[in-house]
Amino acid sequence: MTHKKMHGLHIGVMAIAVAAVVALAACQPGVTIQGRIDTFNSQVKNGQYDQLYTNFSSTQTSTYTQIKSASYWDPGSPFASGDHPQAITLTDTSNTSDVKGTYGNANGVYTVDLNMTKSGADWYIATMLLTPVSPNAQPSFPINFRVSAP
Repeated sequence: MTHKKMHGLHIGVMAIAVAAVVALAACQPGVTIQGRIDTFNSQVKNGQYDQLYTNFSSTQTSTYTQIKSASYWDPGSPFASGDHPQAITLTDTSNTSDVKGTYGNANGVYTVDLNMTKSGADWYIATMLLTPVSPNAQPSFPINFRVSAP
């Protein structure tokens, strides 16, 4: 092969390699709705209350500044460690502005309604509503993503 043909072959191989890297980068999935809730659940389980705010939209959650404090969550919320929190279980994700789920702790069971928002490739919680459905559940979380009385 001549030097000119080798140079052309080298450029062709490089172009294919660059195209492959770009295609792979474009296919990298972001955080799914289930992935966001899994992260939230893990942080609650591990007592990482100072990290829970990272699951919420910084632009669409009206109480974003307040929820950055670990003391906002524990004690005083249905997710507090003393209430033996369980995981949020999603039951319907077909409508991103009305994602449904359930949640339980030592005080009872709640329905969960989430409004999710997408930023780039990642889903975030915009609002969370916990509604008590069992007699012992306490409506004690009065914020934008709040517990409401039945």
